[in-house]
Amino acid sequence: MDIDELVRAARPRTAPGWARSEAGQRVLDGVVAAPPGRSGAVRAMPARPTRRLLLAGALPAVAVAAAGAVFMTVGASDPVPHTNGPAPATGSPAPQSSGAASPTRAAAPLTARQMLLAAAEQSASHPAGHGRYWVLRRENGSPVEVGPPGGRYTINERSIMEEWSSTGPVDPSIMLIQRNAGAGPVTDADRAAWEADGRPSQWTLPPSPPATDPVVIDAAAGPWRQRVNTGARPDVKGAIQYYLAGNAYTVEQLAALPTDPRQLARKLGGMIDAGGIEVRNNHSLFQAAKELVGHLPATPAVRAAAYRMLAEIKGTQSLGEVTDQHGRRGQAVGFVRRDDGGRWYQTRLIIDPATGQALAEEIWDLGSGAKATKTGKLRSYELIARAEFTDEDVPATGDR
Repeated sequence: MDIDELVRAARPRTAPGWARSEAGQRVLDGVVAAPPGRSGAVRAMPARPTRRLLLAGALPAVAVAAAGAVFMTVGASDPVPHTNGPAPATGSPAPQSSGAASPTRAAAPLTARQMLLAAAEQSASHPAGHGRYWVLRRENGSPVEVGPPGGRYTINERSIMEEWSSTGPVDPSIMLIQRNAGAGPVTDADRAAWEADGRPSQWTLPPSPPATDPVVIDAAAGPWRQRVNTGARPDVKGAIQYYLAGNAYTVEQLAALPTDPRQLARKLGGMIDAGGIEVRNNHSLFQAAKELVGHLPATPAVRAAAYRMLAEIKGTQSLGEVTDQHGRRGQAVGFVRRDDGGRWYQTRLIIDPATGQALAEEIWDLGSGAKATKTGKLRSYELIARAEFTDEDVPATGDR
């Protein structure tokens, strides 16, 4: 069973051809083609029933990664147990301030639209990248509660994936994986509770579901593994595939995406429908645009269009200045959605608007009440340590 079959088995696809139907075009036109109002914003599409929200635990890890739904974090083989410190991840430019406050009056917070349009301007000003490889390094993790009754504390369980996707027929595409990148207390309070627990270097979680093996988390980082990433589309010999909106595309196809935000939204809407994983709506368009600005080898013009598209999607909210799980500062936007089980989740995209760089993504649980809570619990996170073209050689696993 391939990834498409696996996901469709978990969630039935939409009716074939819906994106090209009159109803489908009318829905998408609401978000991309409506006349701008006084604010210049584009009117969003009406709500449609949404499909199940797939979280990282809902599918096998390989399937989730291929579908582009894994939420990851950063921390590069630092000593463990560790605390998420303020240093930027290896390979990431240090974020710059998005603007200086007035000496007499604090600067007004950026709206989501202002921040995203600023990021679009910075992205569009970058030169197009070239190189033997597209390198994407991302580290993922999730907080896990451990420890004895009355002395519980939270640790981060982390892993790292570094993809070296060849842009030509000569170099092989390589994937470097550190499935266990080390775990340790998150906050000072967690560290104190860990010390009171005897400073354990390993934690065993009860089996989930029952009758399966217990999960063992090690504080010490494990080895790196290397494998060839075939990743080839069956219809394009030797071409590495990049997943977007539930389907695989070559770098040439990504480069050919529209650079006008309304046309890009229309194109992505059709791709979402063809992928069969999500219904085309504000949330699925937010997810697709997020992939373009964060993970994929899109051109600067396409990435800028994706930012401008995000700026016009109803439901995209400004969360102001935040720090990611490695202390990098940026501006965040969020999108709240309720899954089929009745729980509210918020996807946060953290961006440095001064550089146009997507820094991180976080998934927050906002409860199961009639409305989402204003604050919630972090479920998982991803930090992007590197996303660029390069002529470097693939490092050996021992060099990590």
